[in-house]
Amino acid sequence: MKKILIKPPATSVEAILCFPFIHAVALEFPDAQINIILEDSVVNYFELTGVNYHVYTFPKKNNSLLGIHHYSYNLQEVFNIDLFFDLENTFKSSFMGFCFRAKERIGFAAGMNKLFLTHQLLPKVGSANACGLEKKLDLLEFYLQKDFSTLSVQGQLAAKQRAIKKEDSFILLVLSNGQALLQRSDFWQEFFNSFYEQRFVICTPQLNEDLKSCVTKANLNEFIWKSYGNMSEIYDFITMANVVITDNLIVSTIANYFNNRSFVIDSPTSTISMDYNHFPTSPYFIKFNSLNSSSNLPVSINSKDVCTELGEDKISSLVEFIQNVSV
Repeated sequence: MKKILIKPPATSVEAILCFPFIHAVALEFPDAQINIILEDSVVNYFELTGVNYHVYTFPKKNNSLLGIHHYSYNLQEVFNIDLFFDLENTFKSSFMGFCFRAKERIGFAAGMNKLFLTHQLLPKVGSANACGLEKKLDLLEFYLQKDFSTLSVQGQLAAKQRAIKKEDSFILLVLSNGQALLQRSDFWQEFFNSFYEQRFVICTPQLNEDLKSCVTKANLNEFIWKSYGNMSEIYDFITMANVVITDNLIVSTIANYFNNRSFVIDSPTSTISMDYNHFPTSPYFIKFNSLNSSSNLPVSINSKDVCTELGEDKISSLVEFIQNVSV
């Protein structure tokens, strides 16, 4: 039985964007033992893939060359690896493949990484960042000499979840800081009041009466409030929502993986550079004229394909756009 070891990136969004790679490896090597080494901060996200693999956490205390060597030596369950895929693309991650005595070690030829790689893929000309934003599936295409450009992966809801989603549609608002509601109270009140008989689920780390005062129950809208400390506490909401609106790119990426529409409340200057080509949907970025002004308004909606300027009535145009794409 072939033994495969994968080292995804340490950052949350990039780790989630490796899901297509994980699916492709499982499809191409159905009888292999797939092992994945993850930082503690991203372990919970990988339970969403539904792929059968063994997960091992990598402690921060081992994040040195000597620590990696000790960690690899003591993790005997995954020793003598046949294939090692370095998706993190750092010097330390490539060294990890060497320490696990992987027979073939595949990664991008970036800097000193190539010292420990047996198969080196040169970054494409014009790539945003060979160590971060480069398409991870390129490594599998390079190794297998096979085209994965048409591969599309999607998270699967349980039967009970599908039944709930069909009967009880809702718009999910996830804010990493509940004060964002207070800071934009005028915008949010007009936004909510532009809907009719709509159910909203609002998730923030902290809840208090000041936050709840930002919404009014006009137009027969319904509001459900949920506080959370860990992202896993709101997975069901993210995966089952018809539309997800958030200031957290992790939340929107999970929603895209489950074929939901997501809107990211964005800064005026940020750019779209992540690779969502193998996900069923990609995020829309709501650009505001200012993030700090109490009178800020949305001015445009950007996606990987198009930039849409909002009409004179900014909020009504935004609501209409959301309703159109969520049908």
